[in-house]
Parts: sequence; structure tokens; C-alpha cells
Amino acid sequence: MRILHLSDTHVPGGVGPDGDGVDARAALAQLLQDCRHLSGIDLVVVSGDIADDGSPEAYAAVQALVGGFARERHAGQVYCPGNHDDRAAFAGTLGSGHLDANGGDAGLLGCSSDERAAVSVVSACV
Repeated sequence: MRILHLSDTHVPGGVGPDGDGVDARAALAQLLQDCRHLSGIDLVVVSGDIADDGSPEAYAAVQALVGGFARERHAGQVYCPGNHDDRAAFAGTLGSGHLDANGGDAGLLGCSSDERAAVSVVSACV
């Protein structure tokens, strides 16, 4: 199994550079473009501080970028929130955070719907 792990994307709800001059959305898009040559990716994990402001727009932007990348490779996605993330906005956009290769919510094993710590079984075609 091959996993691409991205951490602390800090994507804001708005577009363009933030107050520090960082355009996190553009940086994520460029990072995924740089990873386009990687083959055999079975899972993309995005951990910690997915959204910088905890807005639904930020989660939607990350899901659009990472989800598109993952679906092109028929890879699952797992999103794990960090301290900047808003759990309600996260769940409203990303569901359980465990998405199958088609982008559908794969659900969680062994936890309640309010928790964001869970186990997910991912199988790779070999």
C-alpha cells in the first residue's frame, strides 16, 4: 500500500494570500501538481489543521483539490482534524473524514458520530 500524507494545509475560506502573504490554497494545488507523477497511491491522508479558519468553504476547497487528485488515482482519502479545525464544519463538508476511492463517505469503525478519532479499513488492489 502506498500512502501520500499531507499535513497542516491551513487552507482559508477565502482565496488569495493571507495576512502573512501565504496562499495556502495555491500552495496545496502546486504540491498536488508536483505529486502528479507518483504512481500506485492507494490512500491520501490529510492531517492536522486542514482549514486555517475552520470554515466550510475551506474544507470544500481542500476536498475539491485533494479529492480530485485522489479520485484520478482511485485512491481513498482520510482527513484528520487539528486544533484549527472546527468539528461541525469539518463533518458538514467531509462527513466522517474517511472517504472511499469514489469520494463517498466510508464511515467510521468504533466511534460515535461526534468523535473525530477513528479506525478505517483501507484495502489496496495488488
